[in-house]
Amino acid sequence: MAKQKNIQVSSQPEKESLLRKIPGFRTETPWKMGAALAFYMSIVFALLIGSGVFYNPQP
Repeated sequence: MAKQKNIQVSSQPEKESLLRKIPGFRTETPWKMGAALAFYMSIVFALLIGSGVFYNPQP
């Protein structure tokens, strides 16, 4: 006789963290996470510069 595995089916879906939905963080590969973080930070920095948050008038 073959052994049967007991499989429990959960009625509630597993909770996923927000990071698992963001490209670059889904696979939890360290180099991909680092590359994604650098890319996202550069986008945020560019948006802040473009919006004038870091405005520094020359005298």
